[in-house]
Amino acid sequence: MPLNNKSIIKGTYLPPGDKSISHRILILTGQAIGKSKIKNLLESEDVITLLKQ
Repeated sequence: MPLNNKSIIKGTYLPPGDKSISHRILILTGQAIGKSKIKNLLESEDVITLLKQ
């Protein structure tokens, strides 16, 4: 699904150690331009697998 209204999002988000939020933040940072820094990412097997993709 293409985005018609592309705007720059800047900021800091410190997610709780939650599997669902960890998956979402990895997907969002995968679409970001530039570098992303993630803190407090849940270290579960499926989150680590997604990180390696």
